[in-house]
Amino acid sequence: MEKISPTLSLGSDDPESILNADLGRLGPLIRRSIELNQEYRTSGDLARLEAAIEKSWEAANSASDDDPGIRTTCLIYLSYLIKDMYTAKNSPEDLDKSIDLAEEANRIANALEEAHNQHPLVLKTLRARLIDRYALTGSESDLDRAVDTARQSIEITGGSSSDVSYQYGDLSALLGRRYLATGTVENVDEAISMGWKAIEGESTDNKSMRLHLLAHIGSLLGHKSLRTGSLSDMDEGVRLARQAVEEASEEEMALADSLNSLATLLGQRYSLTSALIDIDEAISLARRGLKIPSYNSTMLATSLGNLAVFLQLRYQRSRKLSDLEESTQLSQQALNTMPDNHPDRSRHLHDIGIKLARKFTITNDMKDLDDGIQSLREAVDRTAKSHPYRAIFLHSLANGLIQKGAETFDGDGVDEWISVAREALEATPESHPDRGELLYGLGLGLLAAHATGKTPTGIDEAIPCFEAAIKQSNAPPLCRIQACMCLLPICHDRQQSLNAAKHVMGLIPRIIPRQQDNSDRQNSLAELAGLASDATAVAIQAEKVEDAVELFEQGQGLLGASMEQMQADIVELEKEHPEYAAEFERLRKEINRPLDSDISATLGPELREGQALRLYDAGKEFDELVDKIRQLPSFGTFLHAPGLGEMQDITDRGPIIIVNVSIIHCDAIIIMTDRIYTVPLVDLSRASLEQKILTGERGSPDVLEWLWDTIVCPVLDRIGLSEAPTDDKWPHVWWIPTGLLKQFPLHAAGYHRKRTKETTLDRVISSYASSVKAMIQARKRRTPTREANKAVLVAMENTPTLSRLAFANQELETVRDVCSSIGLEVVEPERRKAALIDQLHQCKFFHFAGHGCTDPQDPLRSYLCLEDVETNPLRVGGLLDLNLKDQPPFLAYLSACGTGRIQQEQFMDESVHLISVFQLAGFQHVVGTLWEVNDRVCVDIAKVVYEGIKDGRMSDQSVAWGLHEASRQLRDKWLEKVDQQGHSRGVGKKASSE
Repeated sequence: MEKISPTLSLGSDDPESILNADLGRLGPLIRRSIELNQEYRTSGDLARLEAAIEKSWEAANSASDDDPGIRTTCLIYLSYLIKDMYTAKNSPEDLDKSIDLAEEANRIANALEEAHNQHPLVLKTLRARLIDRYALTGSESDLDRAVDTARQSIEITGGSSSDVSYQYGDLSALLGRRYLATGTVENVDEAISMGWKAIEGESTDNKSMRLHLLAHIGSLLGHKSLRTGSLSDMDEGVRLARQAVEEASEEEMALADSLNSLATLLGQRYSLTSALIDIDEAISLARRGLKIPSYNSTMLATSLGNLAVFLQLRYQRSRKLSDLEESTQLSQQALNTMPDNHPDRSRHLHDIGIKLARKFTITNDMKDLDDGIQSLREAVDRTAKSHPYRAIFLHSLANGLIQKGAETFDGDGVDEWISVAREALEATPESHPDRGELLYGLGLGLLAAHATGKTPTGIDEAIPCFEAAIKQSNAPPLCRIQACMCLLPICHDRQQSLNAAKHVMGLIPRIIPRQQDNSDRQNSLAELAGLASDATAVAIQAEKVEDAVELFEQGQGLLGASMEQMQADIVELEKEHPEYAAEFERLRKEINRPLDSDISATLGPELREGQALRLYDAGKEFDELVDKIRQLPSFGTFLHAPGLGEMQDITDRGPIIIVNVSIIHCDAIIIMTDRIYTVPLVDLSRASLEQKILTGERGSPDVLEWLWDTIVCPVLDRIGLSEAPTDDKWPHVWWIPTGLLKQFPLHAAGYHRKRTKETTLDRVISSYASSVKAMIQARKRRTPTREANKAVLVAMENTPTLSRLAFANQELETVRDVCSSIGLEVVEPERRKAALIDQLHQCKFFHFAGHGCTDPQDPLRSYLCLEDVETNPLRVGGLLDLNLKDQPPFLAYLSACGTGRIQQEQFMDESVHLISVFQLAGFQHVVGTLWEVNDRVCVDIAKVVYEGIKDGRMSDQSVAWGLHEASRQLRDKWLEKVDQQGHSRGVGKKASSE
């Protein structure tokens, strides 16, 4: 997808167009040469081209030394003809000869006392041939020489010729090429500057040239953004390329190039932000560009190849097989359009190899992988050792070999793929942004080699690779973060690991910019699953507990924290700086404007694109505004994460217990008002949790006892809660489990069958939270601006396509009676999405008895089932658009299966499910379930919970107390029938009171 900026063409490329000089007695020879060349172009008969070259040699050799101008012209024409011979025969010797002739013509022109009127043309010819050889060999000396000729062209004309725009454009394009080869940012900065000079110098009637230049500068800004990580550069590049597309008519020659540039920029921006709208639009633009007749096979192959890459990127996100299949077909089509001797064939062979290797992950057909590796080998073999693309091709080949080794468990290939990976790294300049990816890839390969037993020192050799990748400041942020994720478990120097973790945590905001919609950010954060827990573990092992808490908070619940920021209280800002507050409120409303994915999917592509672009632009403006506000006196911490002091302040009602599960080590972090300390959980491991999940024993009596011995008892004993309370003053703790542990009921842990009070239920009241910052935000929104007095109740006894819930209406009747007894107005709205959302904006209680459905691949698409579930489901993503901060409802009670369930581990750090989303929307307390629950049992639990809320006068403590009492009563009944009812009934309720 990386698009090399083309050298902008100076006038016609027809060799006869240069022969405007009076050639005197040599005219007949040259005219005959031209005739022979035209016959060659018509017939393809190489004998005609050879005869044309022979006549031109005769003319050049006959030119008198007394008339160097004529000899210069003859040499340039001869250079053109021999270049055609190179193209026809793929003979590098002919290309070298063409360059030698152009160099000789330039030497003659340089020696003239008076400037030769065709000297700029001589220089253009020379640099065109040098770029041809650079494309073949990757020789930086040829590229440097081409840049020098472009500078000389500007110098000899003083920047005042009619072709000044082309000259600056050529220099800009060549500097852009050199930037791609070296990664030196000074080259791209000068390239951008020369591009703007070209625009300043272009004539007003050359619209096509100006559009080419706008798209070209946009491409340069995109490449710079990939190096620096500056999203503003990428956005400006997209804006310029979009301007070029919008200004170009359908007949404009610049349209195809502008479409290609804009599509490429959107694809590059997707690589930075994972914004799906960008890759969708890139595909649409690339398809549109392919409908425009291409004027050569190279441009057609580039367009086909770019579309293939965009489809592959979308496949990696959506896993839609048709995208991968079309991508592979397009890459093959691009290859087929290229002549066998074209240097760009290697790029398309490389793309085909990558796609076949990826296809293998679906088909498990070893032939796909073998064919992919063969295609990658051919790409490497066809590419000169000095060519900048060779490193990329070698890296992909190494990945393919690693993939095969992992599948076949064959260690014999270890030496080859380590050698290939090292060669790729050695071929890449120290300052090049690709170096980070190569270091990361080599580190992975060394770890795999260690696993085969062929490289005993693989781990020790991998560590410096990962460290170097982390420190490669111009590498993609995600690459550096992933390198850190590999480093943390294997590096025994915990201070070194801690430093790396601190370093990359600051990169996370760069991969989840506010310009993304929630689905895109969720997808980006899924790549970081486990990072926060591993970073926390190394900080604990380095005996830096405060760092551990801060790292944990930096990496957990980031999507929710971002949503909370959009509901921030700005009273002080309104007092001190009303103009900033007004702008903040405007942008907040713009971002919070609902963008329902199900409704959006029914809109046309232009309307969907408009919606997404609105969100993108508003998010960018919002972040820029926040940066400005933080520069104001007393607002330096505006919207910053809470500090440790603020975290400890909220423990006045009871301790917060973070249970950190990491492959490095497992610990509990206990946060209290006067101190923060840790408890090592030596018998807990990620592997033990995986085993219990695989066997489906998350809530069996044996697992509850194991949870007690492994986690709960050591923690409560350390806090000093080793005995059951003897009065009504029950201690309250807030659990923050991590990773796979989120699927286990810590509140129900213990030896229930022994009846010895060795259980969580007999020691403490339990609540759950996703992070400390989520608890702080929940506390801040406890005072409504006006008191609501409505209980919104919904029962779905019958749901389309799902099983009947025979006791749903009985449950609702029970809740209705309690709500009426405490003076609440009971409302039972139409059981459809729009009607329910309307009532949620003005309720105090919301009770739902029905089905909840979890989407394992995308938690944002999980939903509550109403009557219109098939056409307009009430999804998590849509509920995030609710903003009830001005009048936060007291309670959402979700009596539905699995409302707190997340089935895929990569999404667990974000805790995005139906329970959390109601909390983010503004509900002060939410009750939900971990998994399936018995319909009849739900009636009993609801009655006890609501009675507890009534007896506690709807205090914050009353919700947790009511749920605690319900759980204890259910436990007592469960003990009598545990063998008959099974372990998954009645133990799944949990509260998220904060």
